[in-house]
Amino acid sequence: MEGVLGLDPEPSAARICDAQGLPFLLGDAVALPFGPASLDVVRAKEVIEHLTHPMSMLREVHRVLRPGGLFLCHVPSQFSALYPVGNFWDDYTHVRPLSRVGLRRLLEDGGFEIGFIRGYTSGRNLPERFLGRLLGVVLPHMWRALARKPLS
Repeated sequence: MEGVLGLDPEPSAARICDAQGLPFLLGDAVALPFGPASLDVVRAKEVIEHLTHPMSMLREVHRVLRPGGLFLCHVPSQFSALYPVGNFWDDYTHVRPLSRVGLRRLLEDGGFEIGFIRGYTSGRNLPERFLGRLLGVVLPHMWRALARKPLS
């Protein structure tokens, strides 16, 4: 994992990464501690739904990515509020789930070209994973999106 670096605003995340020998910075997704066009890939797993103003983060990601750089994000779908396990509203720090259309608009308005947006539902065991494959098509718990900063 050459060149991989974790970023989180919580000191507890720093302690966990430090204990496992993982490179880490304390920081905020709306004020990334990197120079312009300095990164090839940014991954945000379950971050956007916590932000009151997600466009601030998208502008920062766009700023730090090199032309052609990739942004991979995972966000709860609007259907995640229907699930008894991992229900969107069980986390009081959540602001909003996103629909596929809402995520597409956010990424495009942030200046990104969409590679794909796909739904998925995870499972903890074989039966749940099987059911998750079916639910991921019709009522996905999460969206996974890949977007690219344009070359020009």
